[in-house]
Amino acid sequence: MQTLVCLLGEYNRDTLANVTRIRCSFSVCLLEGARRTTTRPLFQKRLPRMSGSRAKIVAIIDDDRNLRLALQDLLETVGIIGEVYKSAEDFISREGFRTADCILTDLRMPGMSGLELLRMLRTQGHKQPVLIMTSYADADAEASALKGGASEFLSKPLNSDRLIRSIRQL
Repeated sequence: MQTLVCLLGEYNRDTLANVTRIRCSFSVCLLEGARRTTTRPLFQKRLPRMSGSRAKIVAIIDDDRNLRLALQDLLETVGIIGEVYKSAEDFISREGFRTADCILTDLRMPGMSGLELLRMLRTQGHKQPVLIMTSYADADAEASALKGGASEFLSKPLNSDRLIRSIRQL
């Protein structure tokens, strides 16, 4: 059974931590007006250590600020570090590819698309897994992404269980 959790007002890390405790498959959907109430810098976050290994770092690239922050919070409630970027160009200029173990990018963004970013990364020899997410899922887009080397093609609203499972398996 799939549960859809809709956030439509203010939310914080505790809200998302409680959502991850739901014992079923779920998706989190941010409705217009949803906004995070805290913005602690990354270095202040205390993440659980994973049995002697460092936490995975996932670059989250999306032009929707609220979605970026919600995904960052969601991942960090399960011990995965989320680094946020407002565009593919922002990711490139800040050299996010140097620290990211995995890249989660929107397909359609102003400027460079997620698919163009994927092609550029592969051309330059970067091998990090790339997960592409989109609100505009269709068979052609999915085929192009997977043929281009994407590890996953995810439709929005994202299935949170699938996203976390995909990242952990990489």
